[in-house]
Amino acid sequence: MSAAGSAVGTCVLWTWAFCSQVLLVNILIAMMTETYEKVKKNADNEWRYNYTLVTRTPNPHPSASPITLSQTLTLTLTLTLTLTLALTLTLALALTLGTRASSW
Repeated sequence: MSAAGSAVGTCVLWTWAFCSQVLLVNILIAMMTETYEKVKKNADNEWRYNYTLVTRTPNPHPSASPITLSQTLTLTLTLTLTLTLALTLTLALALTLGTRASSW
């Protein structure tokens, strides 16, 4: 084998290696573009489907709604009035029983 043949073979090898790498990268880009187009085309339908699943499916673990400020104030006022009334009745009963006991 001559030096010229060896140089030509090396040149052909490097040319083939470079061209095959460029071709493979182009094929990869084409495949990724095709996949992106499919996903983009179906994205709106997927979003609508998932949105419908989330909004239309009943919650298996419903939580209680939070207490509002008006409910808190009403509960506080009711408890305060109930305790005041209970203390007043207890005091009145104690005074009545104390008066009766002293009159016996």
